[in-house]
Formats: sequence, C-alpha cells, structure tokens
Amino acid sequence: MHRHTSEWWDAEGKQHKLRVYTHANLTKNFNRGKLQEKDLQFIRKKGIKLSLPQEGSIKPPEVLIGCDQLWSFIKFDAPHFTLPSGLHLVPTRFGYMVSGQRIGQDRKCEQQLNTSVHVVESFEDHDPWERHWNTLSREVEKEYCGPEKEEKARINAQVLEKFNSSIEKRSNGYVVRLPFKEEYQHLPDNRTMALYRLRSVLRKYETKPSILQQYNDVFQDQLAKNILEEVNEEQETFGKRRHYLPHQPVITPQKDTTKFRVVAFVSNGSEIMDAVSALDRSANLSPKVLGIPWDSAADNFSLSIKVCMDKFVSKRTIAQQIASIYDPFGWFIPLLVKAKHFQQFLWKESYDWDEPLTEEHRQEWYSIVGDMTGFHKTVARKVTQDSAATYSLITFSDASGIAMTACTYLTSENDSSFLMAKSKVADIRRPATVPKMEMNAMTIGARLTLNTFLSLKSSVAIKKIIFLTDSEIVLNWLQSFSSRLKTGPYVKNRVREVHNIVVTLKEMELDVQFGYIDTKWNIADIGTRGASSKDLSTHAWWTGYTLNSILHDGFAKTFFHLKEEKEEEDDDAYCPSTVDVNAVTKYDDRIEDILDLARCRNLTKTLRILAYVIRFMRNIIRHLQSPFRSKLANSCFNRPSQERTLVASDIREAHNMLIRNHQIVHLRPQYRKELSKNLNLKEDEEHLLRTYGRLNKSDLHPMARNPILIAPNTELSRLIVQDAHGLYHRGTAHTMAEVRQQYWIPRLREQVKKCIRSCVQCQKMNNLPYR
Repeated sequence: MHRHTSEWWDAEGKQHKLRVYTHANLTKNFNRGKLQEKDLQFIRKKGIKLSLPQEGSIKPPEVLIGCDQLWSFIKFDAPHFTLPSGLHLVPTRFGYMVSGQRIGQDRKCEQQLNTSVHVVESFEDHDPWERHWNTLSREVEKEYCGPEKEEKARINAQVLEKFNSSIEKRSNGYVVRLPFKEEYQHLPDNRTMALYRLRSVLRKYETKPSILQQYNDVFQDQLAKNILEEVNEEQETFGKRRHYLPHQPVITPQKDTTKFRVVAFVSNGSEIMDAVSALDRSANLSPKVLGIPWDSAADNFSLSIKVCMDKFVSKRTIAQQIASIYDPFGWFIPLLVKAKHFQQFLWKESYDWDEPLTEEHRQEWYSIVGDMTGFHKTVARKVTQDSAATYSLITFSDASGIAMTACTYLTSENDSSFLMAKSKVADIRRPATVPKMEMNAMTIGARLTLNTFLSLKSSVAIKKIIFLTDSEIVLNWLQSFSSRLKTGPYVKNRVREVHNIVVTLKEMELDVQFGYIDTKWNIADIGTRGASSKDLSTHAWWTGYTLNSILHDGFAKTFFHLKEEKEEEDDDAYCPSTVDVNAVTKYDDRIEDILDLARCRNLTKTLRILAYVIRFMRNIIRHLQSPFRSKLANSCFNRPSQERTLVASDIREAHNMLIRNHQIVHLRPQYRKELSKNLNLKEDEEHLLRTYGRLNKSDLHPMARNPILIAPNTELSRLIVQDAHGLYHRGTAHTMAEVRQQYWIPRLREQVKKCIRSCVQCQKMNNLPYR
C-alpha cells in the first residue's frame, strides 16, 4: 500500500487534491438500480444533472472516500430535492447524488447491493491497547509537567533555537522567520462565504455598470501600486494558510472617494486660502468633521435627518432607522424622543424582531417618520465670539412621562449658544413618579455640566454655573440634606450626587446657583415631549437665553446656593443621635493628611519617616515655654524618649498617629454613622476606631478580633494592601487574610486584585502565553 496524491476536477472545472492510499482491490462491481419513470420526469423537468449515468453497468469504484472527506464535496448552498418516490438528491460538486429509500419500500429490496471492503493495516502489532499507549506517550512528550518558571525557560529556549536556525544574512540586511506557534487552531478558508458575497454584490449592481467599473478600478489601482497581488488558486497549498475575505462596496456619494488628494493643511480663512494655488485647494468645500457635514467657507455645521419609509416595517427596521441617525451632541433629541418611545411601545406589544407591524401601528410609525424626515438646520461651529470674555454655563432640566432631558448652553451678557444635551427615556418596566424623574433629569444635567466644564475650562473663561428646573419639589429636595430626607434611596442617592458635583465645581472657584423657571420658558421641555421638524427649527432649543434675560427679564427666579457640607455637620452636632460619633473627633475641612502618602511606596518606611518627624517635634517642644508645653501635656510630642535610635514604641506611636489622622480626614461623621450600623464602631484607649463584631467571641488575636477601620480606596489602604502582599507576592485570599489580622477595609477584595494586577512580578509569573 502506497501513498499517492490524486487530482480531481469537479463540474465547475475546479481542481481538488486528495492524499489517498492505493490498493489493488477495493470492492467488486455492482449495478446501479433504475429510477422510476416519475423520478426521471422530475429530473428532466428541473434540469438536474446527476453525478452518474442513469442506467447501465458501473465500473469498479476507483476511490473510496470516508465521511470525514465527503462533506467537503457537498454543496450546502445548492437546493436539495426529494423525488416523488421518496429518494433524495444531494448536491455535490460532481452533480446530484441519489440517496435514501423509496416510500413504501419494504426491507426486501428488489436489488441487493453487496460490497466487500478490504481493510489493510500497516501496524506490525495488532494490540489496540499498545497502539493507544504509544500514541498517548507521543502526546505527553510534547507537554511539560515541571514548574512554570522552568516551562517558560524551556519555551524561550525553543524560540531562541528557531530564531538562530532561521536567521539569514542577505544583501539588504538580516531576515528571520516569525515565531509562529506550532499548535494553532485551524483557520477555514472561508471561500464559500466570500464567493457568495461576490455573487450577491454582482446581482445587486448588475444594472449599475458605473459602480462595477469603479469597483474594478479600485482593484486595478491597488494591483498597479503593489498593494494587492493576484493569487493562482490552482497552486499547491498544502502546508500553507489560505483564507478568503468577503468584500463589498461602501458608496458615499457626498465624498470624493475616487479622486482623493492629500493636503497638508486646509484653513477656512479667506486670506490664507487666497494665497494657496487653486490646484492645491480641496475641491470639496463641505467635508465631514467626525461624521458631521461642515461648510468650511461659512464655518457652519449642516444638520439634517433622512429616514426612509419602507413598506415593510418591523421592530428590527425601526431600531435600525433610529440607530442610523448620528447625533453626538443631542441636537435631534426633540425629534427622536417620540421614535424611542414608540420603540418601547413595540416591546410592550410583544412583537418579534421580524414580525410586520399591524396597519394601525405602521401608520403611526409613518407619522413619526414624517415629523422627522426632511429636517435641516445650519448651526455655527464657533460658539465663543470673544475669547477674552467671561461666560456662564446654564443647564435646563425637565422630565415627563416619556423621557428626561437636560441641555447646556454657553451664555454671556448678550449671547447664548447650544453646547450639548442628554436625554433618557423612562423605564417602562419600573415606572417612576414625575418628581423622581425630574430629580433624575437634574442629576443628568449636573453630570453633563461637570463634563462640559472640564472640557472647556482650558479654552473658555467660565465663572458661573446656573441649574434651572420647573420642579419646585426637586429644588426643595436639593435644599435639604440627603441624610435627612424621608424619601427612598432613589432620591437620596441623586441628591447626594448633585451635592458632590456642586462641591467639585466650587473647589474650582465657580459660583454655582439653582433656580426655578416656568415650564413655558424651560427649554428642556421640548426634549421630553417631542416636536415636529417645523416646530424645532424655530425653537429656542438652538439659541437658549442670554444671561441678562435669565437674571433680569424674569425668565427665572428664586436663585439659591446649596448649603455647604460643613453646615450639615454643625447641625448634626446638636442631634442626640450623633453625640456618640462626634464626641471625640469632629470632621473639619481644615484637617489634612499629615503625610502625602501618594509619594510613599512602603508602609514600613512611611512609619519610620513619621517617627522621625515626631522625634523632631519633641526636640522643638522641649525648648518652648511652659504655657505652651502644658497645652501638649497629653500629646505624644510631650513624651520624652531616651533612645538615640528608633525603637518599637516610636514606630507604634507613629502608626497610631497616622491612623488617627486618616480616620479624621477620610471617615466623615455621616459615613461613620452608616458604618456603625453594621460594624459596631467604637474607639479604643488610643482613640482609634475599631470594629466590635461577632469575632470578639473568637480565639483570634485581639488585633484580629477588633480590627482597625480604614477607609477604602485611599492611599493608606493601598500601602496596607501592598505591605500584606509582601515580598512573597501572596495571592488574593492570602493577602486579604493578612490584612484582616489588623485592619478592616471595606471592599477589600477589589483593592487586593488591583494591587496584584499592578504588581509586575505577579503579572510576569501569572500570564504565560496561551496554550
């Protein structure tokens, strides 16, 4: 028995090569059964070409193909037929193959097909178990069961050996083979998909020869520039990778795709453009900037919406049409809000993705599309007329039963420009009340304002920010503190977030105010109810109101500032429920970290530095007058130390001082009250906050039974986790156990994982190449 390469040609003239084994005798001759007349008529009517002649004797089979090779010759994309007798016609690359059993045929067939197959084995031994273990041992030789470090060294040695063996010196330099992996997943050639994509493109544009000509010109141009090269499919491909890529044209008539010039710089300044030769100017005066048409001569954006009214309307087509409208700044929110609400309505009606809409719903969608399509608006790209002027950000927010909207404007004394808007449709699964949705809209506006200011602060001088809403309930909530609100967590969380954003803005020296505006003047109202193209084109949505109109013309009123967080804590000091927490340590904004821990990389070194600082302070205090020393009688600075070098007591005092300062700065009274409900916080004799829980009854070490509370995601918690991770690079569970021997840090696991991800040594050891 010998191995041989066999060449076949199918009905389309394509060559196929198979590696086969030759043998003198495969099977005996046999006659093919005759087809019934009704089957033959069906075949002639359909024009079906069979792989074998319809009658006559058959020569001995020349090739036996296993099922693993058979499926490569089946044409799955061709139609399958069932003959009237019940037989099946299976399409192959050599014609249709007849298979199956006739309807009503009993087990006693008229013709018996006897086939004898001679199996030839090339194994000298016939013990299947021995062959199994031999195969298994060969596979095991490719694996390695030693330590991971040695395995990596072994792999690196193999790569280096292949590098040295494949390097070659040529006239233009050195050439070396890429280190491809020996074992990789098989990549299918994808020829069928690419072929049918090509046929689909040809059918689609067969009536448009100009597009096909442009299609061909692109390939010819790339062939001429050696970007592509033509491949002969008849070449031998054994041992080589071959993959076909489907392609299709993307037609954008508004772009100059076939005539493209690279221009170093293009300006819309008339003086500069006049100095540039006409041959070097761009022929397209309306290019796109991030997908938005831009009139470079007038420096305006051209906004438009085009939605096709398809005859077939389903949930899928509606989602496609809504998603096809590019709206990066929220210009089209008033036009899209009704469409998005209608899309939600289709979910409530339980439509399938490709189920056609009823006539009533289809007409409703046509009405919505009619209000959107054809919209066109020109807006100025430049929103600041005077770079030296001082501007204000004014944000309007509103909500309805359909959606929540917030829009931000850049305003001066006599000018106003639209910047950006955000909206969110109401949740149909968990409907909320309108006041809660108004509060959510205010939160969306606060987030939008903060991000907008951070983007503009380097180029525009902004000194004031005003938030306007037509909900007096929301303004009342904002004037209260989240801890005192009797509402649920939905409102409390959003009030707290707005307060935090205001604090962030005030830290950047901004004047932040809140005010009430009547609904008829609230610009965001149109974004919650929707509008037609005609109404939106002339609405104040595009211009907003000037600062003079808002402050002096009566558009808005009852302006106020939010109370400082410090004022809430002063009031809480008089509440009986907060006396226990605020009795010893009271949060003060003036207290800061005694050390810049962001510059520290090691907890032990940090404690030693602080211990030396304490010793230095003792030496200074020792020379003060007695009245000043008496004020520090109970402090650690007044405790003399006789040792010249640092001792354990010095490190312990530095540790306690660092923890006390951390808890005062990072554990605010309100945060402590929330943690006390679950952790039972108490102060020890060193005035350190510890947790006294159920572990107090265990046999653990006293430090582990009552661990010290550390605020999460702080620099001190980072140092503690890094110290617990240690030189031995402990894993997640081991590091957490080490931390909890002395400290309690909320959300500890995520901080430990973050520490391990940032550890270079751990990443080198844990991230071996994919096998």
